[in-house]
Amino acid sequence: EFKPHHLLSLPNDQRLIVISGGEPTLRKDLDEIVYVLRKKARRVQIVSNGTQPEILVGLARRFGDLSFRLSIDGIGIMNDEIRGLKGGFARCIDTIQRLRTLGVRDLGISMTVWDRNATDLLPVGGGGHGPSAENPAGAFLDVALFIRVKPGPVEIRARNMLFAAGAGN
Repeated sequence: EFKPHHLLSLPNDQRLIVISGGEPTLRKDLDEIVYVLRKKARRVQIVSNGTQPEILVGLARRFGDLSFRLSIDGIGIMNDEIRGLKGGFARCIDTIQRLRTLGVRDLGISMTVWDRNATDLLPVGGGGHGPSAENPAGAFLDVALFIRVKPGPVEIRARNMLFAAGAGN
């Protein structure tokens, strides 16, 4: 496992450096890693499952200009089953709300869409309507989609929108 001082050899003036994992919040030296990388890039982004709000909120307080992308793969139990984290959805929503309350402006969700969770695409993305009962954090601010494609046609239907990809072999 690398140590934060190993990052000093990275070139300066990077536009973006993304810290992802595994789960970055499991590292005891995440503060040190962020400290070093902020000197190397204009923007540092942390990609997390959002289940450690204290760590992520603490980082946002210490380094006010961080970017966050939290991974949600469905609403409620769907997310928890896919990610194997009981209560993970609720903790992630809590993290989103706490980061928004703190004033974090570069905050978004990443979602891997596949047949099991395709119907949750718009609710996770907020459907463009901001906070709601389905999406209490209103985190439609930025949704990155990763679509898992199996051979054959792919069709994702969500409310009045249709996303389609051609057949693959």
